[in-house]
Amino acid sequence: MKNWIYKDKEILDINQFPSGSYGFIYRIDVDETSKFYIGKKNLYSNLNVKLGKKALASLTDKRLSKKKKVTKESDWKTYFGSEAVLKEDIKKYGYNNIQRTILHISDNKASLTYQEVRHQILLGCLESDTCYNGQVLGKFWKKVA
Repeated sequence: MKNWIYKDKEILDINQFPSGSYGFIYRIDVDETSKFYIGKKNLYSNLNVKLGKKALASLTDKRLSKKKKVTKESDWKTYFGSEAVLKEDIKKYGYNNIQRTILHISDNKASLTYQEVRHQILLGCLESDTCYNGQVLGKFWKKVA
């Protein structure tokens, strides 16, 4: 499996990202089809985990949540996009026939969404036959970096 490349360097560990990084904009190129995909990926996932027996027993107010929020590293190392046709082509041509490039690193959710849409529009994803993206969908906030 090929690793992520950012500024001509392989990214193997989450500690290689700048401090405070939230996620990144990426481009996946499939060599066999000469097509590309632009997307975004969060570096961390927030999960709701059920409390264990000891934690439940120590709850004084039974109306409190029986779950706690846990933040963990996402599956960014092994992630290959969410587009169905892209996934089919990766299975068909193999993981060694793709390039995974990080285009931009964002430090917050709003910037991440904005940069994804920006890159998709700049690269003409909807007008190009060489792009896997079938849609450009994003929310814009008033104060975007």
